[in-house]
Amino acid sequence: MRRDQVQPNAEEISHPGLLLDRFAEWKPDKGSEPATLKAETFAQASKVALPQGYLQAFEQRKNGFETPPEDAQDAPQILTATFTVRGRMVVGLGLKGVVEAGMLLQHTWGVPMISGSALKGLAASTAHLLAEGEDWRKTTGAQHETLFGSVKKSGAILFHDAWFIPSSAPGAPCGIAPDIMTVHHPKYYQGKGPGEGMSMDMDSPTPIPFITATGKFLVVLEVTSRAPKGLLHDAYAILQKGFSDLGIGAKTSSGYGRGILLTEAEQFIGSFPDHLGEKTTSRAIDSLMEELRRHWNHIGDNDKEHLREQARHRGTGGRYPFGRNPRLLEHLQREYKWFFPNGPQNNAQGQEPRRAEHQDNWLKASIVKKKKKLCVRYKSQGKNPDERIANFTPNFENNLEEGMEVEINSKKNDAGKKPMRKLPD
Repeated sequence: MRRDQVQPNAEEISHPGLLLDRFAEWKPDKGSEPATLKAETFAQASKVALPQGYLQAFEQRKNGFETPPEDAQDAPQILTATFTVRGRMVVGLGLKGVVEAGMLLQHTWGVPMISGSALKGLAASTAHLLAEGEDWRKTTGAQHETLFGSVKKSGAILFHDAWFIPSSAPGAPCGIAPDIMTVHHPKYYQGKGPGEGMSMDMDSPTPIPFITATGKFLVVLEVTSRAPKGLLHDAYAILQKGFSDLGIGAKTSSGYGRGILLTEAEQFIGSFPDHLGEKTTSRAIDSLMEELRRHWNHIGDNDKEHLREQARHRGTGGRYPFGRNPRLLEHLQREYKWFFPNGPQNNAQGQEPRRAEHQDNWLKASIVKKKKKLCVRYKSQGKNPDERIANFTPNFENNLEEGMEVEINSKKNDAGKKPMRKLPD
């Protein structure tokens, strides 16, 4: 049976690798260019639907690498993170194939992936080039040999293949995106130009189509042997630096292969203020805190204190999510002792400011420090009350300290200034 008799339709193909390797038609018709046929094939591959079963296979793999609690006994030390490609990435450009410009695809599913050897190579290069200290130099550094290994012993960290995360690339179901590079002076690079290799404006550019990957990928690091404490997180930090500064794969000097690597806990920390600002009931707060508890053991002390500040102070855009219902903060402090181990804090340490009270135009306020200067924080009155911070006038600065509670009058005096007084003891 001839090949043209089994040529499938685009809708029938569910494996991009088969389309690019087995069912690609490179015989041009009269008047058509091979580059045009190749570009059309790459565009067709970018629209192939995600193979059936890949989602289940990905979830099974992800659950198998679920990060165990730090206090779990005899559990493997595993760290999972998400790499988000900033633009495009091409790993395996030099692989052999009928399309000439190759790309690494997962054999079973035909979906782009990043091989563990590529991840390890990026981390090793980053440590050698960017890490501080001679211990991280290749061939001579003890720390470099412990983490990545040598010809005599294997490394302490295993870099697993990074799989494509389903539905992470809008417009590219399988994470494949067509691209093109153009050689503007082909004869110049071949030494065949006019005048023995001169580049001329009359040269005809040669477009070369190729395929790239986009979207997000699941990165997994695992400790394979007894390793010094903290080595897994060192490997993660090095790989994170490599993705952002060096890039992975081919054409990194042109910006390909760069992106952001974040753990699930780091992603949660970044979105915590937005989520906090949306919660208006104790039930919604409980749901948010349950998710936070799941990441708590994998969050650093500085980040934990930052989250506490978010809970005490502000939600999205500096607003106070508990301003209309201060009982929500009391609910947090009462029900989640692990989050507030020292109990409620005073104003100097970031306590939620008191609600403005309108009694004879006097508003309760507190003294805060902003840019090394004492200021007063109070709640304005009106239809749309908001939080305000005002500077002191000199005659009100005497004997005032950060954290002190005061009252400020909402009406200005004859001098155009708002009177202020201390609260009685």
